[in-house]
Amino acid sequence: MPLKTQGALVWELNEPWSVEEIEIGGPRHSEVTVQLETAGLCHSDHHLMRGDFPNPSYPVLGGHEGAGIITEVTRAQWGQ
Repeated sequence: MPLKTQGALVWELNEPWSVEEIEIGGPRHSEVTVQLETAGLCHSDHHLMRGDFPNPSYPVLGGHEGAGIITEVTRAQWGQ
């Protein structure tokens, strides 16, 4: 089941970040759903925005550092 959340996106090279509502897929086999409490952009996200990595593909969804609460578990077991 698709879930809605917010994401920081860059649509084109050197454009500013835009926080938008996005739709993501629900958890697949051996995945969990996490209710994010906080997330941030770091300097590697800035490199994505600037196109400093080879062959960037836009739009870019930034942010890979977050903290939250696990709200749904599929085949994974609590504590794994």
